[in-house]
Amino acid sequence: PLGCLEESPYGQQVSLFGRDPATLGALVDRLTNLVCRVNLNCKCQRGPDSFPFSGRGDSGVGSLSVADALAAFTHPAVVAARCGSGADLLTALAKHSNALKS
Repeated sequence: PLGCLEESPYGQQVSLFGRDPATLGALVDRLTNLVCRVNLNCKCQRGPDSFPFSGRGDSGVGSLSVADALAAFTHPAVVAARCGSGADLLTALAKHSNALKS
C-alpha cells in the first residue's frame, strides 16, 4: 500500500488502524509526506470546515493562492483520532513520531 501511495498523483487522506505507537509512529512519519490527513482508528472523513483545503500531489492542483502555495512548503498535515482511547493513542504516538513532535 505504501508503494501505491508513493506512486499515486493524489494524496488526500488515509486511515490507520492499530494500537502499537512505535509501528503507527513510523507510518505517520512516512504518510504525512504523502497525504494531508492521517486518521487513527477511524474512517476517512470530511472536515472540520475550519481547516483549509489541503492535499498532496495533484489533489491540490489549481486550488492554491500565492500565499497558500508559499505555505505549502511547510507541509501541514492533520493526524486525527476520536475522543477517548484515540486521545491516549495520540499521546503515546507523539513519543514515536517525528511528525507529531512539531
